[in-house]
Amino acid sequence: MLFNEKPSSFVRGFFFIFLFFLLFIKLPFFYEYNYISFESFLLVFVNIYLIYIAYVFYSNQTVKIKLNLYRFFIYVLILFFLIFLNDDQIYHLSMFLLLALLFEFSISFIDSKTFFYSIILLSFLFLTFSIIEYSLYSNGIYILDSKIAKFVFVGLHEPRRSLIGLFGQQNLSSLILCLGFFGYIHLIEETADLPWYRYIPLAYIAMGIFLTTSRMAIVAICFTFLSMILLKYFQSIKKLSKIIAASVAGYFLSSAIGYSSVEKISSINASGAADVSSYMRFNYWFSSLKMGFDNLPFGVGLGGFKKHLGDYTLKTAETLKLGYSSFDQTLWAHNDFFQFFADTGIFALLVITACIFWFFKIGLFKKYTYLSSFVLVFFIYANFSYPLHFPPLMIIFVISLALIYKEYGNKSPVSSDYHVTKFALIILAGLVIVLNIYFINHFTNNYQYYKFNRNLTNSNVVESAKHFAANHIGENINSPYEWLFINDVIYKFSNYSYFKNKPEIAKIIAPVAVNYSKVNANHTLYYSMAKLFFTMQEYNKAKKYARIAFNKKPNIDQYYTLMHMAEVMMISKRENIPITELMPEDVFLDYESEGVLHESQYDSNLIVK
Repeated sequence: MLFNEKPSSFVRGFFFIFLFFLLFIKLPFFYEYNYISFESFLLVFVNIYLIYIAYVFYSNQTVKIKLNLYRFFIYVLILFFLIFLNDDQIYHLSMFLLLALLFEFSISFIDSKTFFYSIILLSFLFLTFSIIEYSLYSNGIYILDSKIAKFVFVGLHEPRRSLIGLFGQQNLSSLILCLGFFGYIHLIEETADLPWYRYIPLAYIAMGIFLTTSRMAIVAICFTFLSMILLKYFQSIKKLSKIIAASVAGYFLSSAIGYSSVEKISSINASGAADVSSYMRFNYWFSSLKMGFDNLPFGVGLGGFKKHLGDYTLKTAETLKLGYSSFDQTLWAHNDFFQFFADTGIFALLVITACIFWFFKIGLFKKYTYLSSFVLVFFIYANFSYPLHFPPLMIIFVISLALIYKEYGNKSPVSSDYHVTKFALIILAGLVIVLNIYFINHFTNNYQYYKFNRNLTNSNVVESAKHFAANHIGENINSPYEWLFINDVIYKFSNYSYFKNKPEIAKIIAPVAVNYSKVNANHTLYYSMAKLFFTMQEYNKAKKYARIAFNKKPNIDQYYTLMHMAEVMMISKRENIPITELMPEDVFLDYESEGVLHESQYDSNLIVK
């Protein structure tokens, strides 16, 4: 909201430090999640804004607020929705306030040309560091296991063929490379008579895109290229031919170095069957649509998709006649638009439709620029992945939209300029400080989660269970990563108590799991609950939860086995029949050797107590 006639170089400098930080930070205590610690760079942006407010306050600059009633109305509408129709109010309110500040900040201070060159440079650096990491792993050098490498790179503990990049996920990494690819194409188009060697960087980025083996990158490139041709963006056939030649050269380089996305597509087509990821996406898409239509007015609530997905996946697999073997716990629908629809119902559908219409009217057909390519690429990826739920990419997307709006859409007759008093600056600073405190809390919490998970050993498991139960007994989950973390830890505790026959652990964790099941319908959680109650010798409840897990995912043998085991234990106890008469003796011995059955559960005649 704050702006001057000429953007302050002080502010722009801090902002682009933030942009570089956004792409390359990788803290060790987020290593297991393979995600960049988004709280860290959200904190950086919040504090940049706070520094600027302090700078303006003490330098006595004349500052204004540019109030646009249309934007103000949209913000109020979103706030109303977040406050009254959203369970996780604090988390989503904080994210909304931060993104609103980012949008206004971009309109006021971010120069389109500087942003353009920054994205190109960032893509080059991103690719270079990613190739170094890729080369090390391809040659069996596991330097990423060191603390220094973990600070910079995402490491895996097995060889791989895809260039996963610094984001630890090839589709998300290929998106940032696609932005650099189209950014460089626009640079070529705006420069007259480039010598041939100036096309080498384009081939270099194209090589990186192919090495990611991302199929959606190929779709995004083809679709965006086609749009540029139809809109008559290319002014020279000669330049277009050189651009295509450089892209083809990038493909041949990728094939010479490793496994490319074209080869991946060819191998899938040759096999005559879709891969597992395709089945998963179809299931998640259909499940999210069904979820949205079942809760059409306002959806299941922001963040509700992950909570309710487990109630839909089996029905979807049966409806679509798809395989159902690899649907694990997930946070994303792999289609941002479908997930928004599931979370917010008709509200999201209307907002998304309006935004797409606005973009096509303003950002595409009015004048095609590099920002148009950026948003088109995001649009393609958002249909197959989750870039708008991944903060580093989401921030770039918001900046791109803000710059399009600044150039073509900020012409409203209901815009007015107002001088800002020092009292108003203090109020704004207070809001930013609140956001700061909130994200610092997330940052420290995630560190504690990692530390807790890392230190969870057999020697301190009872104390760890008590600590976990005392801190996570409630239903209020503050972030997606906390939500996923709780599921993982419950699973670990249930395995420990089940295979080592530790009912004292099960009694501590079972109430946490039951309470947590109110916000998580995944089959793995119900399996964990079945193991906990089996260990506590509450076989009726163990059978109940094992049956729920089996009904959600019937192709997992362990679920049916545990359900059967619980039934055997109940029959033995009720009818005074030895366990070995209800199951083969060799099976009984196997369970006993695994620790599933323990002498404390039955008497000398092998009858359940």
